[in-house]
Amino acid sequence: MANTGAVYPEHFGALGDGITDDSLALQAAIDSIANAGSGYVSLKGGKVYNLSKPIHIINKSILFDGANATLNLTADAASILNINSSKCEIRNLSFVKQKNVKATTAIFVTGLENVFNNISSRDQKFENFFLAQNLKESHFRNIRVDLDIANHTGNIFKLEHCVNNTFSDSMIGYCNKAFYGSSSAHPTFGYKNEGVLIANVIVVYAAAACNFDFVTFLSITNSIFDFCLTYGVYCSNGQDLKIANTWIASDTANNFLAVGTTPNFDDAAVMNCTLTKTINSTTANAFGLSGTNSKVIGNVVKNGMDGGAVTRGAVIGNSYVGNGSPIAFGGLQTFIEGNLTVNTITVTNETLLKAKGLAENATAGLHGTVPLKVAGFIIVNIAGNDQKIPYFNL
Repeated sequence: MANTGAVYPEHFGALGDGITDDSLALQAAIDSIANAGSGYVSLKGGKVYNLSKPIHIINKSILFDGANATLNLTADAASILNINSSKCEIRNLSFVKQKNVKATTAIFVTGLENVFNNISSRDQKFENFFLAQNLKESHFRNIRVDLDIANHTGNIFKLEHCVNNTFSDSMIGYCNKAFYGSSSAHPTFGYKNEGVLIANVIVVYAAAACNFDFVTFLSITNSIFDFCLTYGVYCSNGQDLKIANTWIASDTANNFLAVGTTPNFDDAAVMNCTLTKTINSTTANAFGLSGTNSKVIGNVVKNGMDGGAVTRGAVIGNSYVGNGSPIAFGGLQTFIEGNLTVNTITVTNETLLKAKGLAENATAGLHGTVPLKVAGFIIVNIAGNDQKIPYFNL
């Protein structure tokens, strides 16, 4: 069949009625495009295509437009859609499976320059919704996946030795980990996960919004990680974590960590973020950064969440609101300056010391007036180390 226009599985006998097995017809539509060639395969909007086996896209560049149709897996399989190709675009497609049907993955993908746009699924319980291996320079956007509403199991994205991929403009959650990067190395060249960009993504009800066993350069910007159960972002090995303009909040009673790294992860920076906990949380820390060259700058730690600890880095210009403790002094290798602890009921001289980044028992070098509360304002005028903190609003 000449591929001058869209190829429909109906050309090969598919019905899309949610009853008939359309596996062979959909695979035939894809296979009608020559190997190493390109083409356009489309489903018909609103239809449900039952599949008793996975669909494979191998060695061809395809625009696969689901047209807001649904692929419904009816028998146990490793995956629903298996892609081993480059320069494919998969869009406007929903994934479900029949009750009691088991599938490890909804979409397996490897290759270069693939695009996934407007992919959705709700409460379908996969071990990994997307499993990406050796995927490079690819983009995921407008992903709407809630994995396990009741028990929050499974991962939405699992990355294994993937390089330079972006994730944006999505709403995902109800899972164990929204983004999980393994420490698996490429079997030939040895590289692991590198270059992960996450922007404008909302994650809700995940045990961890973002967890990487290994990554080199992970960037998270303009995102919301809400109702996290264990931690917001945690990196075990690698380097270069950058988080900016992001909200991270807990939904657990104890032992929540918003952003953490081990001593094996260096060069973490958290800037202009808001970190908070639920009112009922009794122990929650904003930071647990143990590697070298960590930077925590201009963040707001709210609702009594403690600052936690930063070692071998810089802690500058952060605010702790609501009775939480500031970041602990990390020794001579940690620079702490210009941070402000505000007890929303009272502001004391202890607060002034913490505002200057000094130890609580330090008095030398502190000059200023006792705080004066006037019409909802605390007037503070500290002159020390060429720093001043005048006039802030409670």
